[in-house]
Amino acid sequence: MMKPQPSAGPNPDGEAHKAGGEAKRLARELDRASDKEFLTKMAGEPCAMKTVNIAGPPPQAMHVYEYPDGTVVRYKPRGDAKRPEPTYSIEVKKDPSAPDLGKGDAAFKVNSSGKAVPKAPYEIKNPYPVGSLQSDIFREEIMNAGHKTLRQGDHD
Repeated sequence: MMKPQPSAGPNPDGEAHKAGGEAKRLARELDRASDKEFLTKMAGEPCAMKTVNIAGPPPQAMHVYEYPDGTVVRYKPRGDAKRPEPTYSIEVKKDPSAPDLGKGDAAFKVNSSGKAVPKAPYEIKNPYPVGSLQSDIFREEIMNAGHKTLRQGDHD
């Protein structure tokens, strides 16, 4: 007799039951979303949401969406020091079974294609001389890979 297989949930690849499977799905679904589209999408997601006050810059109430598979989505309505528009990032926790206590719990972030990227520039060796234009561009590209800006307005 065959053993029933768990349903794949919302991810057609069946990755929702793997650690970080929701991260891969969300990366594709949230790419190029407006702020309103992001909030609408996240309101219907099967996850726990909490609000955490952060010092910034700028100081704000960040929304944290946590999934059972270890995926965490962080939404900053006021952006960050370099991105004044609403931003989000998608992370996968080191221990999917442990509660999210902050960015230190993340193993990595994912880019818009759902691929793993460093959490921050200090996690990867910058091959360019410190202070050079190339070094600054490299650092910014690493940050942009895991931190996404949402479009403003009411876009469809």
